[in-house]
Amino acid sequence: MARELQQAVGVLVTSGTAVPNLAPAMAEAYHQQIPLVAFSADRPEERISQFDNQIIDQTEAFPDHSKGFCELPVDLDGESERTEALDMVQFMLESALREPRGPVHFNVLLEEPLYEPLPPGRAYESKGRLDFGEVEDDDQEETEEMEVWSDNGGSGTEPGGTLVLVGAGVPDPEMDRALQALEGRPDVAVVCEHSSNAGVVGSVVHHPELLRPPCPEGWGDLKPGR
Repeated sequence: MARELQQAVGVLVTSGTAVPNLAPAMAEAYHQQIPLVAFSADRPEERISQFDNQIIDQTEAFPDHSKGFCELPVDLDGESERTEALDMVQFMLESALREPRGPVHFNVLLEEPLYEPLPPGRAYESKGRLDFGEVEDDDQEETEEMEVWSDNGGSGTEPGGTLVLVGAGVPDPEMDRALQALEGRPDVAVVCEHSSNAGVVGSVVHHPELLRPPCPEGWGDLKPGR
């Protein structure tokens, strides 16, 4: 998202080993000058190295691949503490967006109780994928690629036959139109990875559920013809 929007985008993780899992993304963002903003949960300093679950030293976890590190204190009850923390947050965000852009890391210290009831969330509408424009559903003309597909036996009237898996990619309206034409065929199933950025109405996007038959004998029914 940060690469696509060229804006600061936040990513949140829990504490412990979840933090080092951000290392590849932080390294990519640093070298590609992408303003990624990492937030990691943590426990107070006195709880570190006490053999508690999911507690490790998270101080400056990405020293060579971030433009800054900020640890937000547990106690933000006073006005001066809140002002100081907000000033630091603003400075860090400005640093992430200042050329050359790059990632920054906030470590947020939290004390018990960790499981108080949360306030009601804001309602929002999710479409399940990024919207890169509408794709016409009806009266689509066959592209040259579709003609080649038909000439090679990629058409039929019975379900089953061909599985099309769309992997990682960038938004491509022409590709979307071609895939949409395929999706409308009874002999073709179109499966789109979330990272494909494909806007194909009716395609399968929750494919792990599709590939989980009720019993081992069901695998044969899922085998595509080609």
